[in-house]
Amino acid sequence: MGLIAFLKGSGSTSMEQASEQTEGGLVERMSAGPSAYMSAKRNSGAEASAPLEMETDDWRRHLREYTDFTRKDEDHEASVGALVELIKNNELQLLDLVKGMDHELTTTDTTVRARATLLLSEVLPGLGDGVTSQAASTMALFFGSRLADWGTIRGALKGLLYLLHQRAPSPAALSVELTTNVAKAFVAEVNVQSLVQVDRMLCFETARCLAELHPRVMAVCAREWCEMLSLSMEGEKDPRCLLVAFDVWRLLPAVFAAVSDGGGGGDETVLKEQAENLAEAVSCYFPIAFSAPPGDKRGITRQHLAGGLLAAMTATRHFAPVVLPLLLEKIDPDATIAAQTRVDALDGISACLSAF
Repeated sequence: MGLIAFLKGSGSTSMEQASEQTEGGLVERMSAGPSAYMSAKRNSGAEASAPLEMETDDWRRHLREYTDFTRKDEDHEASVGALVELIKNNELQLLDLVKGMDHELTTTDTTVRARATLLLSEVLPGLGDGVTSQAASTMALFFGSRLADWGTIRGALKGLLYLLHQRAPSPAALSVELTTNVAKAFVAEVNVQSLVQVDRMLCFETARCLAELHPRVMAVCAREWCEMLSLSMEGEKDPRCLLVAFDVWRLLPAVFAAVSDGGGGGDETVLKEQAENLAEAVSCYFPIAFSAPPGDKRGITRQHLAGGLLAAMTATRHFAPVVLPLLLEKIDPDATIAAQTRVDALDGISACLSAF
């Protein structure tokens, strides 16, 4: 189920109004999928025969250069910068750009469709406060609808992550209702472990953003989020993803507190229900066995990962039934255990005594 389906099913007048403001059903047409959209376009003679006035402008050259994956990264960056300047100088409107990109955004050519969606996600940050409230809502609706399309998920995640970081008084700040529907769409559409590392990283960063900046929104579907987060950790080995994921676990108590405050079933109820799976999802990484390969430029150390894991394992006292027995097992005097593991276990027990 896509974001638009969530909106239609919510029965919310304000959200319906937001959807109606998307320039003649722009989001609805594009979220229908490439084949459905192109078929509708062919059947709409009036729309197809009425090109935008900007059709002849050189903004299309920048679009072509960006969607050409054979070009260098600096060429792509130059194309983004040129489009940002056109919009800032009022020579082009953001929503007109989206409408003018209808072919690229809905083509069955996955590479072009992915590049076009990514372009929009990279143009947004360059505009700063130049993104209007209507444009932000429209883009959130569009990016949300693209979460179901594996080919465009990177651009969709980048665009949503930028918008979710915007807070009032920024005109690009999303309403609570729209943010809630974005969170629901994410849970419904995204299978984290089916994605490549870059996209998994964006998923964990989105979860961290919601937990840190929008805990009450995340709390609306806290159970679903917890189940998805536990599954998202299965088989995860990339240290960059793990650092962000551990941080999400550290922030979960704020989400559970928001559940309690919002009448979503009570803090204790949700925690008791989800604590075992959540604790097991991160405790399986103890002890951390990591050493950066020679020449590694990521700057991640074993200490970074061990500290992040410890914060995740001690995020809430409800993790204690899983975490404490594991740590105690690692200091068993009769077992053959590495000295560093014993040190980590003792540090963990000390942290548990303070946190629990």
